[in-house]
Amino acid sequence: MNQNPADSRIRNRFNANSSRTSTAIELEAAFASLERRGAGALVMGADPFFQVQQQQLVALAARHRIPTIYEWPEFVRVGGLVAYSADRLDGFGRKAESFTNSAFIPSVTSPPVV
Repeated sequence: MNQNPADSRIRNRFNANSSRTSTAIELEAAFASLERRGAGALVMGADPFFQVQQQQLVALAARHRIPTIYEWPEFVRVGGLVAYSADRLDGFGRKAESFTNSAFIPSVTSPPVV
């Protein structure tokens, strides 16, 4: 298979690393390690542990000066840089509004026939 030289140059500019953390102390160590390695940015995946630790994660990213992209907008609401998914709360609100408008509010297009 022939490789495009431009593809390999682009691939060489990115160094993807992953790290598993399950405690607040491990998060501290992971961010310190990213800073030591000169990480230019971080993309956070979805994990219930991260959701619970969102304020700590945002604070660590700011302290270590690592631009971070989070999965959920909740991280942005507590000071994170940017999120890459839809706002779940907004989506739930729109669905609820749509449902209540169509299910409970009758459409009045003409007077009732008596």
